[in-house]
Amino acid sequence: MLGQIVWDRAAGRKIKGERRQVLGLTVFRVTLSPDGRWARRRLKKAGRILACQTVSRVLVPEGFDGWKALEAYGLKPVEATSFLRVISGHILLAALRRNGLEPKRCAVALRGRRTERDMTLAAQALAPNVRSVVVSAPVGGENLIRWLQRQWGIAPQRDRGDVDGVICFDEHVEQSGRVVITLSGDCPDLAGVTIALRGGGEESEETQKFPLLTALWETGRISVDDLEIS
Repeated sequence: MLGQIVWDRAAGRKIKGERRQVLGLTVFRVTLSPDGRWARRRLKKAGRILACQTVSRVLVPEGFDGWKALEAYGLKPVEATSFLRVISGHILLAALRRNGLEPKRCAVALRGRRTERDMTLAAQALAPNVRSVVVSAPVGGENLIRWLQRQWGIAPQRDRGDVDGVICFDEHVEQSGRVVITLSGDCPDLAGVTIALRGGGEESEETQKFPLLTALWETGRISVDDLEIS
């Protein structure tokens, strides 16, 4: 079960727990006020309520800083980095356009310690839409390069660091390039790219956007075609 904490400044001392639907996603929502001298105590009680509902991960409001209270009950955030890595090729294409670059004329680089699924998916999204793709990964990089050559006729090239666009899948790789996307650690850098649901389906303003999109993605409720990446 996925949990959700929602702030309601009019709730006073009351704490309300209930099952709700958020964009088709079932969550156990706890509503409480973040204000007043007993705010931390109410948050701890909310943690107990969520734990009793067998919740393990929790969606929280923007600017939430109460994880220490929730971790005591085994509650964790919904990590968005894995979702962003899966769609990273689409993010880089949008970032290039935001910076006035035509992807078809761009050379891009994928950098990481190994070629995992996320890097392969990025290569798949980028190869038909850019001039060239460079892979810089000590483990598995050669295999991905050969695949790109077979599928798209992209000739192997060295990563010289002066490419137009870069996706960094590891924090220890070189981050030089005109447009750099960094998808490691707790603070991904999307080079100004925004991601929203397409067609007016707005995310809940009560919850951090990327964790909610991640939960919708994980449960098959959205695909990349449902996203507006710009």
